[in-house]
Amino acid sequence: MRRLHRAALFGGLAVALLLASACSEKPLSPVTVKGQVKREDGKPLPPISLAFHPQERTNRRNMPTTIPDAKDGTFTVQCLPGKYKVTLAPLQSAEDDPAAAKGGKTGTPASGAALALPVRYQSASETEWSVEVPATGKDDLVLTVKALKP
Repeated sequence: MRRLHRAALFGGLAVALLLASACSEKPLSPVTVKGQVKREDGKPLPPISLAFHPQERTNRRNMPTTIPDAKDGTFTVQCLPGKYKVTLAPLQSAEDDPAAAKGGKTGTPASGAALALPVRYQSASETEWSVEVPATGKDDLVLTVKALKP
């Protein structure tokens, strides 16, 4: 009987320690990710936005987005450390839509087909862009849009 009592006591203590260590984890802090998105053929990209889709439980509530610079594709975004799938979404510029230019609105969603960007980069399940963001951040991320092979 005494052994059973002692085993239960040690088992309960072990569970309590595990719970305490799980609860004492520090919350993750956002880090800076800097990079560039470009086409493999060197042509400029149309206006796009990038979305970082979390792939782990620790960062699941954080889905940062950013709009890369139209001239050179550079971007900066704040992410929690962890694994992400990155997608792009074409944006319609004022030059593409005269009605939007009159209203002063830019950056509205556009059709991927109309902008000739491969559709696979618009789906988190199909994109080939997987990124691991370390706790120190990342300053050299390059995302290359590859054309479909005939």
